[in-house]
Amino acid sequence: LPLFLAAESERSFSRSQIIALLWEDSAEREGRNSLSTALTRLRQALPLFPLRAEGDTLAWQASAEVWADLHAFQAAILAANRSSATPEQRIDQLEQAASLYRGSFLDGFGVRDSAGYDEWLRLERERWQQRWLNALDQLIEAYTAQGSWDRALQHARSAMNADPLQERFHRALMRLHYQAGDRAAALAQFRACRDVLERELGVEPDPETTALYQAIAAGALDRAARAVAAPPPAPAP
Repeated sequence: LPLFLAAESERSFSRSQIIALLWEDSAEREGRNSLSTALTRLRQALPLFPLRAEGDTLAWQASAEVWADLHAFQAAILAANRSSATPEQRIDQLEQAASLYRGSFLDGFGVRDSAGYDEWLRLERERWQQRWLNALDQLIEAYTAQGSWDRALQHARSAMNADPLQERFHRALMRLHYQAGDRAAALAQFRACRDVLERELGVEPDPETTALYQAIAAGALDRAARAVAAPPPAPAP
């Protein structure tokens, strides 16, 4: 219950809505008894009760004394995207957000025989993974702009390993390997992309991915990003 409300911290829910989600097979009275018992046990077990009850509704109670990783993640993303953030501050906040994602949302938690909860959990897992992948996208872009190939490659690998069917991450790795001077690794990444798509989906890479491979194979890809990392020329004597 608190995990559900923490994930939906900007909304409030009627008790009937919560019962339908967490006690799907229960009659209304039985479900309300189960919810009441759960709330009582939470109040007894937790030093600070993180939920707010208003009439027939329940909601997450925000408090400086209660820390939740998903709220810290959201705060870091907001801080990174403030117009006043410097490039260094933006990277620091994005790194903080990325480090908070340690796997599938609520991995290991479930509600027995509740199709509604299972569907909610599936959508939330997709949503939080996509938010994390978006943060990695921004880190890849930021480190590429600095010419920090190792850091950019690290995040691109993490993204690709999490979702190997998204070709954009394979393309990012291909570009980064090439920009870092490792043409062989860039070409090998295309082959890995082609193999996983064939094995899992029975399809060929997108034309964009194939065109990138052909440009790398021909040595025709623009390496202008290298100039970002190059030190300024020494002044003439």
